[in-house]
Amino acid sequence: MATAIAALPCVCSASMGRVAFWLNRLFLQLRAAHWRRTDLATRSQRHWEWFGNQPTQRGYALMDWEQRFYASALHDNDELLLIGCGSGRDLVALLRQGHSVDGVEPAPGCVALAKQALRDHHLQAQIFPDPIETHTFGKRYDAAIFSWCTYCYLVSSNDRISVLQRLRRALKPSGRILLSYVVRAPSPTPGGMRLTRWLGPLLRSDIAWEIGARVATHHRLPFFERTFLPSEIAAEVQQAGLRIEFHQEAEKGLGVLLATARAGCGEESQNRHRHRALLEPITSIL
Repeated sequence: MATAIAALPCVCSASMGRVAFWLNRLFLQLRAAHWRRTDLATRSQRHWEWFGNQPTQRGYALMDWEQRFYASALHDNDELLLIGCGSGRDLVALLRQGHSVDGVEPAPGCVALAKQALRDHHLQAQIFPDPIETHTFGKRYDAAIFSWCTYCYLVSSNDRISVLQRLRRALKPSGRILLSYVVRAPSPTPGGMRLTRWLGPLLRSDIAWEIGARVATHHRLPFFERTFLPSEIAAEVQQAGLRIEFHQEAEKGLGVLLATARAGCGEESQNRHRHRALLEPITSIL
C-alpha cells in the first residue's frame, strides 16, 4: 500500500503531462484554422531561421542519401538552382563539388546566414530572397533541386504544380528536377487536422488544408508540412508535364524523385540504367 501511495505523484505527473500535450496540440490546431497564407509564411520563416542556426545545418555537408541521390542525377559542372537553400548547408557542399549554384530562400535570417557561409568558405553564389512561387527566373538551369523536403512546404497542390511547370520552362532541354518528401502511411487524417480543415472555411481562412497537411511545433515555433503518398507526388509531377525517371525511398519515411522534361526513349533508357546502378541500395516505394 505504501509503495502504491508513493507512486501516485509520478502517475499523476505523467497523466497531467499527457493532458497538457494534447491540450497544446488542440490549441495549435484551433490557431491554425484562423491563419491566412501570410500568417503561415511568417511563422514558417521564424521556424526556418531558428532551424538554420542549428549545429546540424552549419556542417556544410550533404547527408548520405543526398550524396547518392545527387550523384545519380547531376553531371560535372552543372548549373543548379537550389530551392530553399536555407543557411547554406547544401549550397556550400554543391559549390565545393564544382557546380555553379543559385539559391532561392524566402527567410531573411537564413539568407543572411547563407551569405556569411559563402564569405567564410570563400565561395560565390547568387541568393534570391524570394518565395519560389513568385521567383522570376533570369537564366536556364541544368537542374533544379528542392532542398531537403522543401517541396513539402508549398501549401497547395495548385502551388506545387504551378512551380513545377515554371521550373520546367526554366530548365535547359536536358534539365532535371530533384525533390524529396515525407512519405505518409495511407491512414486517416489525425483528428486535430480534421478540426482545422473543418473550421478553416468558417473562419474565412484562405488556406485549403489538404489531406496529408500537418501543423506542428519545434521549440514552440509552429511550422507547416505536407506529407504525401507516393501516388500523390507522382500525379502532381505528371500533371506538370514532367517525366518521372525514378521514384524511390532514400531512407525510411523519405521519398526521392527525379523528373525530366519529356525525352526520347534512348535517352530515358540510358538515364534509368545509370540511376539503377547508383541507387541500388535504395528500396522502391512504388
